[in-house]
Amino acid sequence: MEQTLSAYIGRLYKEIAGRGPENVYVAFGDRCYVIYIKNYMMPYERIIQEDGDKELLDKVIKISTKNINSQIIKYIEFITDVPTDEIYYDWNLETGSRLLMGISNRKYDIYPSVTSNYFGEHLLNKEIIKMGHFTDSIPDTVTSFCLNSKFFIFERCGGITRLEKEMESIGYSDVVKNTKRQVEKEYLRNNFCIKNILDTGAMDVFIDWNFNKSKSIVVLVKSATESKIMKLS
Repeated sequence: MEQTLSAYIGRLYKEIAGRGPENVYVAFGDRCYVIYIKNYMMPYERIIQEDGDKELLDKVIKISTKNINSQIIKYIEFITDVPTDEIYYDWNLETGSRLLMGISNRKYDIYPSVTSNYFGEHLLNKEIIKMGHFTDSIPDTVTSFCLNSKFFIFERCGGITRLEKEMESIGYSDVVKNTKRQVEKEYLRNNFCIKNILDTGAMDVFIDWNFNKSKSIVVLVKSATESKIMKLS
């Protein structure tokens, strides 16, 4: 399944922009999947980046990514016969990477349950809670799981203020998300405790919010060279 999807996504990007990404990583859990696109920018995105208009570049990437994601999600639903109930996505301009995460209320029966009993789980959850204190956005609960040796996913419930929800309702969700992302990503990228727990020198960080559900997702991605099987606690 992962290989089929990886090949499909690579072809999809190539058909749209004439070249595919450096790598496409696909990973499934029992109720979720992650699509990680590495080292990819469309030609017109690179032109805008060189022009230095970050706000415009974010808008363009959001539109193009949303369009491609919709095609990927439809294909996943077709081959798995399981609907995607929640969608989260984010990108990093510095690394040219993108991430799509889908969550379903039904199980992908061919995949085992993800484990929340992985090495460093409690310490990592504490660091995510500390970040909430740092950003004045303290979640009610934090749960996490290791999808495989590469992807570490944190689900935060609560911590979204009434002001943020109101701004989202009147069309300013991008302003809220981009501001919070900048602060939280800087915190995580400079967090030596998290790097020590994951035994990594660098990691890709992706964050997205669902204001209606008062929920957010944080995904930490280890590099391929540093990913290894984590010992269960």
